[in-house]
Amino acid sequence: MKHSMLNEVLSLLKEMRFQQSNTGGCVIKSLNQVIRNLEALRGEKFSEQEIMTEVLLELGSLFSEFPELQEQLDHLARL
Repeated sequence: MKHSMLNEVLSLLKEMRFQQSNTGGCVIKSLNQVIRNLEALRGEKFSEQEIMTEVLLELGSLFSEFPELQEQLDHLARL
């Protein structure tokens, strides 16, 4: 499947957003922005490597702002 990593990350981020829905505020806004940014990549003609780079950049930015989300993503990825 084309862009399978992108789709998996988007799925995990949406689950995180759902779990964070009661917290509101900056976390939800940041998650929404990252999700929008990554969803925009779907329509572009990037190589898999370029998409993986963009995914890592977006996640790096998110985790630098909210380090606790990295643990949550790790947990969800193991399920």
